Amino acid sequence: YLLRDGRRIGATMAANNNISELLKAEEQAQNTIQQARKEKTDLLRLAKTEAEREVTQYRASLEEQYQQVMNQGSADAGAALERLTSDTSKSISEMSSRIGQKKSEVRRRSHTFPLSSTCPPPTHNDAHTRTALLVSADLQHATR
Repeated sequence: YLLRDGRRIGATMAANNNISELLKAEEQAQNTIQQARKEKTDLLRLAKTEAEREVTQYRASLEEQYQQVMNQGSADAGAALERLTSDTSKSISEMSSRIGQKKSEVRRRSHTFPLSSTCPPPTHNDAHTRTALLVSADLQHATR
């Protein structure tokens, strides 16, 4: 078959068929590319959502561990404070008891060992004079 311009109709139809096939193939390729892009985007969104969920769970886990450590530390600190308070009270009562014992011993010694007449009375209030008086009183007691 010939057309007015001398071309053959069969060749034109074949060319049109080839062009339409190429257009269909190009359209399919574009659809495939769009579908692949959509799937890739969906996978990235899904991965992002899962990653955010895992990060949230991990943070919650770390926060829980932190709270446990803080609570344990508070309990340890409370126990340490309680122990320190108890030890301090015990030390204070022991010191008070020793002071009471020493106090009565000092009173007893001061009444038992009066200064003799051979010791001169203190003339002034310096530390050397007081020390000398105490030493002489101890010496007098030791010689008795």
